[in-house]
Amino acid sequence: MKWRGRFGAAVLAIACAGVLGACGGGSEEESGGGDSGKPVEVKVGVIPIADVAPLYVGIRQGFFKDENLEIKPTLAEGGAQIVAGTVSGGFDIGFSNVTSLLIAGSKDVPVQIIASGTNGGDEPTAKAAFDALMVKDKSIKSLKDLEGKTVSVNTLQNVGPLAINNAMEKAGADYTKVKYVEVPFPEAIAALNSGRVDAAWVVEPFVSQGKGEGDTPITFPFEEVAPNFQVAAYFAARPYLENNSDVV
Repeated sequence: MKWRGRFGAAVLAIACAGVLGACGGGSEEESGGGDSGKPVEVKVGVIPIADVAPLYVGIRQGFFKDENLEIKPTLAEGGAQIVAGTVSGGFDIGFSNVTSLLIAGSKDVPVQIIASGTNGGDEPTAKAAFDALMVKDKSIKSLKDLEGKTVSVNTLQNVGPLAINNAMEKAGADYTKVKYVEVPFPEAIAALNSGRVDAAWVVEPFVSQGKGEGDTPITFPFEEVAPNFQVAAYFAARPYLENNSDVV
């Protein structure tokens, strides 16, 4: 599946409105959440990145406990896996990039966004961005130099390749000449430093890890799409929403 830079971003913005929908029209016969009795356990599918730190802060601060909820975060490699796990009932709530959610929605998978997850920075600079496309080889100085190279992303057909393609197109580079390979975020910097890939797309805390090991960012893909680009969101399967609107 190929996304064409600005066209892809436009489709993303338009489709988001359809996926968001309204979320409060479910049944009132749900169990638990906010009242008395035993706390309701909520299994949340997440990935091991800084984006989901607020969820853990909320757990530590007791925000969910105050609502009679017990949050159980469970790690996965990417949004596509979390979408599948949430629809199958393995997770109650999922955290996913919006690209995976839009792909799911286009295939009539019954998912619905319920809360914003994370946004990109307001400008494509190291100070503002929390993602980066990192390189080790000092001869790779521009996105044009990535043509014919191998780039790692945490999952394919995902917000990572979408944003990188957009940045390359804006820079006059041919993104169809890039070979994307899947490497989980925690392994990406090691893959870059060992020469397994020519560039690694990562988010924090792995951007800082790469910088600490001498790697250099050559672009900030999320921020190249748009200021404050909606990157990810929390979502649920519609059957869960209908039966647990008070929990949500």
